[in-house]
Amino acid sequence: MSKSCRYSFSLWLFLTVLLPVRGWAQSLMYSSKEIRGQAVDADTNRPIEGAVVVVTWLLSPTMWGHESYDKRLHIAEVVTDASGQYIVPAWGPKVLPPFSELDDTNPRLAIYKNSYKPKWLHNESHQTGPVLDADWNGQVIKLERFQGTIEQEAWTINSFYGGLQRAHDEDERWDWTHYPRAILEICEAMHRLKALGVKPGYGPVFPGREESLEKAAREFLKGNEK
Repeated sequence: MSKSCRYSFSLWLFLTVLLPVRGWAQSLMYSSKEIRGQAVDADTNRPIEGAVVVVTWLLSPTMWGHESYDKRLHIAEVVTDASGQYIVPAWGPKVLPPFSELDDTNPRLAIYKNSYKPKWLHNESHQTGPVLDADWNGQVIKLERFQGTIEQEAWTINSFYGGLQRAHDEDERWDWTHYPRAILEICEAMHRLKALGVKPGYGPVFPGREESLEKAAREFLKGNEK
């Protein structure tokens, strides 16, 4: 190993393992437990089938703190079944990339079903690793029907899509292949709102490319079916 390589490795080791971060040290490798839950209607308590669940483990650069998220360590997308149940498979171990840390509010869950309000969850407790879990693992998630104008709903959907893209790496930020089912659910909702007469300019979501992105998402899923 060259001198420069040894220096880089030593610095990475210091930043990720030896340097305390918010009172705890980073692990070199991470794994996650299986995450389960159920989505139900907040008013009727009936299970919601077909809700899209996206769970993300985000990284932030160690040197710049927690304000600016960089890349994902892992991201998973699943859909609720007829009983509203979902299962996010366990994963790992995965190596923590150099000069980054896993924020202790991970994992973060986004759940959405057409005509409902999107919902976000994140961990409240600090994760000391290396085996991660979710505070809301095994819990029932209640989704509320959207109450408001169709224009307000369009902007809410637009904001939800923006949240899914939360990463500074351009290849990841625009990589909808991590959550194609969420894209299709958003497209379905926008078709409904347009049919109801949503005013132009509200909730653009995928300006000028809705049909092409919807087609691409369907083809991607078809090509990746097991």
